[in-house]
Amino acid sequence: MNDFDKLPQKTPTVSYKYYEKLPRKKNERKRLNAYTCKDCEKYYSTVSEERIQISSRHRGNKRPSTPEHFWDLDFPDDIEIPTETYTFKPLEENKYYTQAKQ
Repeated sequence: MNDFDKLPQKTPTVSYKYYEKLPRKKNERKRLNAYTCKDCEKYYSTVSEERIQISSRHRGNKRPSTPEHFWDLDFPDDIEIPTETYTFKPLEENKYYTQAKQ
């Protein structure tokens, strides 16, 4: 009966694959490595690595990028399906077609 009086314990770790707690203090965040995101890449391509470490707002472990067109909400206008990967048998070789014919 004592089991009902206990609260369930929370797990201290998060199950996300790339999760690490980032420091909250500004000085500690400045010590983390800076990296560029896809949007900032054009600007930082002309700047030295030292300048990126000074001015970049992206700090910590670089997150893995999402697949191309992952965030596109519309249907694509032209869908490229490789037709070489699909091979179709003639209808005469299809067992369901021959059974239905009889």
